[in-house]
Amino acid sequence: MRRALKIIVRTVLVLGVVIVALGLWKREEITRLLAVNSLFSQEKIVGNFSNMEGAFVTTPLARGSGAISPLPKGSEMALPAGIDQWIKDRAVTSLLVLQDGEIRHESYHLGTTPSDRRVSWSVAKSYLSALFGVLMEEGAIASLDDPVTKYAPLLKGSAYEGASIRNVLNMASGVTFDEDYLDYDSDINRMGRVIALAAPWTSLLPT
Repeated sequence: MRRALKIIVRTVLVLGVVIVALGLWKREEITRLLAVNSLFSQEKIVGNFSNMEGAFVTTPLARGSGAISPLPKGSEMALPAGIDQWIKDRAVTSLLVLQDGEIRHESYHLGTTPSDRRVSWSVAKSYLSALFGVLMEEGAIASLDDPVTKYAPLLKGSAYEGASIRNVLNMASGVTFDEDYLDYDSDINRMGRVIALAAPWTSLLPT
């Protein structure tokens, strides 16, 4: 009986050491995975959206050497009645009002500040559209009607084969994508886990 107990205790200790060692070895991946799984948690969402590098592998990009052109500030405008309640009801983190190229109002909420980084989400679509215009002007892309596989051959054999750049920019590629944030196995949550673990992005391609 004592011998069996010793074996059990040793086995548990060895497993404990292995788990600790594995945790130390993969601590960054585990930390990111935990962050992704709580990305939209109500009590963490504001902090998460300002610190996305904690959930995903990131690469710093230089802004370039061009001059910065800050927007001029105009006179502070009077906001509509009830705006404070509107901001509270929608958990707004910042509000910026521009008029005629001037900042008429700028405020931050829920503990955020002007220096916080903001995840752009779908705003990035507008930037991508502008960048594709630049690429066409420079001749890097011949036509928006070219197939995406012409410039991204890794997409061959996936559901994106046959889709044009225009289709993708218009989000009309025909590829199904489940964006249910509450479903653990939805496409958006699977994508988050794959990116968090720095797995090959090609593993996400639908076929």
